Amino acid sequence: MGNASFGDRLGSALVSLKNAPPLVQIRKRRHARWFESTKERCFSGVFESFGAAVAGAPPGRLIGSDHEHAADLGVLGGPETLRRVHARDYPLLFWLRDAILAGARQVFDFGGHIGVKYYTFRPYLSYPPDLRWTVYDMPAVTAAGRRLASQRDDASQLSFTDRLEDADGVDVFFAIGSLQYEETLPWALLKRFRRLPETLILGGLPLTEGSAFVTLLNIGASYCPYHVFNRTEMIDGVRGLGYSLVDSWPIPDKKCVIPFEDERSVRSYTGLCFRRSAEPTPR
Repeated sequence: MGNASFGDRLGSALVSLKNAPPLVQIRKRRHARWFESTKERCFSGVFESFGAAVAGAPPGRLIGSDHEHAADLGVLGGPETLRRVHARDYPLLFWLRDAILAGARQVFDFGGHIGVKYYTFRPYLSYPPDLRWTVYDMPAVTAAGRRLASQRDDASQLSFTDRLEDADGVDVFFAIGSLQYEETLPWALLKRFRRLPETLILGGLPLTEGSAFVTLLNIGASYCPYHVFNRTEMIDGVRGLGYSLVDSWPIPDKKCVIPFEDERSVRSYTGLCFRRSAEPTPR
């Protein structure tokens, strides 16, 4: 008992020392230097807006994802990425298959990179011949996607656009790990469409029970402002457009860990599926 008690006291003392203000400042400076030089995917800081996050980025570095490096498959894990289905993909497969069986033929893949999910899901969903899958992304990324599709998409069902208006009235709005990179909040983004999509399949969302905020993500060759959404605001914002939430699932292998911000860090991402059910709620 004495040894255990001593160990507890020693551990508590070490934690207190580690969290002493002078040492915390030293640790933060070391982290800032590492964040500026590393090529690892990692987060840093809590900000009130995208503009504040950009101002907090290391000076002279690329901002955003409209760069050729962002189209490199190596950023996502290499060519095997086009074939690999993860456990977190199965809810997406389920709800996309459900929509296709109900007659959906237009999929708008918001932030779909070079068409990764189109290629990954094709063997499992047996796309109907008249299905059309449109990927929306930055021009540098969609250019690479078109080059790859000319070699891989024998069925000519995949296309690319940098026009958000092309999502107007589609059957399925599919956004996997992409909405958090958009400065406009998701429900405000959807309001731009004259005709709302029938089904929303939203995966890889960093949702928190606390206040929403913006952090900064190092993706290796550039830095991206990155939303962390309040869960209630997200769901209520989409419901207000006339949607019903039909499913929600955890994604425990996706995390947003922000050094020195334990209470703000997100330990498990979330997936959501909505369907149109009513006229928008008056505001």
